[in-house]
Amino acid sequence: MQPKTMVKKARLHSPLKNFALEEQIIEYRIDPLTGESTLIAPGRAEYVQKMFAEDDSAVNRYYEKTAKECPFCPENLEGRAARFPKEVLEEGILHLGEIAAFPSLFAHSEYNAVIVLGSSHKRRLNEFTSSLLAQAIMAAQRLLRRMATIEPSIQYSALILNYLPPAGSSIAHPHAQLLASSIPFNRLRILISESRRLFEEEGICYWQTLIEEEKRRGERYLARLGSVEWYLPFAPLRQNEVRALFPWKSSLNELDREDIEGAVEGLTSTLRFYSEHGEGSFNLCIYSAQADASKYFWAGVEVASRPGLRPLYLNDTWGLPLLMHSSEIFEAPEALCKRMKPYFAC
Repeated sequence: MQPKTMVKKARLHSPLKNFALEEQIIEYRIDPLTGESTLIAPGRAEYVQKMFAEDDSAVNRYYEKTAKECPFCPENLEGRAARFPKEVLEEGILHLGEIAAFPSLFAHSEYNAVIVLGSSHKRRLNEFTSSLLAQAIMAAQRLLRRMATIEPSIQYSALILNYLPPAGSSIAHPHAQLLASSIPFNRLRILISESRRLFEEEGICYWQTLIEEEKRRGERYLARLGSVEWYLPFAPLRQNEVRALFPWKSSLNELDREDIEGAVEGLTSTLRFYSEHGEGSFNLCIYSAQADASKYFWAGVEVASRPGLRPLYLNDTWGLPLLMHSSEIFEAPEALCKRMKPYFAC
């Protein structure tokens, strides 16, 4: 279960250095639980970052262009939002604080709710408040409990937020999606099955061991906020990836107030870091499984930055991660942790 690292060198005569011989360090890391590989290539960071930078004027034009016909703005929502069947939700649309939740018009799973994050059509990364994110999680809990009551086989869920088109969002107005299914999503299936295998073969909870080790080493550990453990992964799958765990909780439905407060405090800290370091968009997922799995599996959070919105957009997902399932990262998590840790200081 030990993390594995292999360091290799690429050698070339670079025209950027008058064709002098150059050696570039390529570090391969293997995730100790899943076996997934990540290569860390810091030499590419400066080359690609300028292509990922956000264009403020493009962002403003995007929000202006999409505002009038936005189906999630308050003046349009009631007339254009789908309704839950009465057996799921009597009132059809769930209203909770600033949140409105209703079925997705085009479902991604047996149960799929859209959760609109407030009335503002334009919301920048540093404007996602703790109260707004907490209401979204509580709305997801309320719906998930109802879904599981109707269909007990619904044991797997993902609360996903895709922010702006570079992160896969087709609607500008900030919103999340709750996906609930009787079939685990691929990554969730791997995390659950490998966690169970380690527990059955070695009698250990991988997630408990992981957090203990990250705390001991300190180089990737961010903070414990409330009951939630925040850290950076040894082998990240995406740029600027941040993760969190809910100790001894395997289901979203088990999260209590302290869990939710710790989650949203870490999320707002992450988004503030992204905002102040020029990251324009992001993906977020809170994943969970059945409630009786906490002895070997812990529910968690994964967040990653995505490129900024700009007229000539460069996607950060190319053939290597998409088809070969090998991730490429430009900054080692240990270096990222040094920059990010002040944002998690209590």
